[in-house]
Amino acid sequence: MIHKTMTLNSIETELFLPEMSAASELFSDDQRKLLYRHLPPRVQGAAWTLRFSSSAQGFLLSSLYRACAGLDCPCLLVIQDTEHAVFGALLSHPPQPSGDKFVGTGESWLFTFYPSFKVSV
Repeated sequence: MIHKTMTLNSIETELFLPEMSAASELFSDDQRKLLYRHLPPRVQGAAWTLRFSSSAQGFLLSSLYRACAGLDCPCLLVIQDTEHAVFGALLSHPPQPSGDKFVGTGESWLFTFYPSFKVSV
């Protein structure tokens, strides 16, 4: 039984990892567990749905915006550079063109897996 004051971050996350719509090409299940521990409580347990992949949809930023149009939930942006380092961000709102303003709630953060896992708020 889980006590009300406990969060999913304070217990083993393996039991609670949500399903993914597709296997990741960029990170392992162990790396996924590390990311999961830093998700805001309001999205813990929500399914992870792949909305955009540059290997399938190309590298146009407008394609990313189009794939995320209509979403109203946080987005995990995962990037692999030409040296195969994986990094990214949790965005409190889906990426969208917004001119000269920023959109978000303050829940956003950056992460890297190289040289070791690190989250920057």
